[in-house]
Amino acid sequence: MNPAKFIRCPIAGYGNWKLECDPTQAFKDDPGAGTPLIVTAPNGQTGTIYCALGEGVVSGDDQEIPANVYKWLESIADDAEAYVWEGNE
Repeated sequence: MNPAKFIRCPIAGYGNWKLECDPTQAFKDDPGAGTPLIVTAPNGQTGTIYCALGEGVVSGDDQEIPANVYKWLESIADDAEAYVWEGNE
């Protein structure tokens, strides 16, 4: 199983947006039970990558995700998902 890791958005001015990839939260017998991919906004609000990409916001006060950050999340979503499931299936 891979270790947990944080990925900061590499786009200038958006480095305070992060994606946490935590394989310990990926459960093969119940994939919806954990939270292996969490997006964190600059104000500390969080949401799963699935909700973030589906709704365009993170929880709390529905912090809107900037378009550049949204595109970045879309571009890494498949690789991030593969990372949390690698060695966990």
